[in-house]
Amino acid sequence: LALWSKFWRWFPKVFWTSMQRHVGPLPLRQATMPNLYLLKLAGKMPERGEDKSPDLPPIDVVTVTFNSQRWIPGFLRSLESSEYPRSLINLIVCDNGSSDATREMLKPNMVNLGSVNVVRLDSNVGYGVGVNEAVKRGSSPLIFVVNPDTELEKDCLSILVSNALRDDRGSLWEACQMP
Repeated sequence: LALWSKFWRWFPKVFWTSMQRHVGPLPLRQATMPNLYLLKLAGKMPERGEDKSPDLPPIDVVTVTFNSQRWIPGFLRSLESSEYPRSLINLIVCDNGSSDATREMLKPNMVNLGSVNVVRLDSNVGYGVGVNEAVKRGSSPLIFVVNPDTELEKDCLSILVSNALRDDRGSLWEACQMP
């Protein structure tokens, strides 16, 4: 446990520094501290053509909610207005037993994205368990873990994905809040 906590104290600083060096701050606005990661799963990326530019892959956008109704409209608007093709954005939400209107706001027919999958838990099992439950239901080669109080700028997903496709060495990128 001590080794794990030391790792997590060190981990964001290294990846944040690496991301800043490569692409600079990513465009997003967030009400709380950033907790945004893009994971690239080995063996699932599309093949590159002769021009070395792969087709755009689908991306699973994973978030965990608990009584998050006040943030959901802005979060969904930012995803729906993304430059990244909406048909390739799969939203997976793990709801930790919300008692407000969060669940009703996330019905698939109310969201204009490739797909919407809401995992409904009966109680608040916490953020980490919620992320794990949501990620299990994904199938895309890229997973973007994001808080529901985040509003992404239009080019945020495009920047993240283009860097993931370009960099064969990395498998995790942390997005940073714009100043």
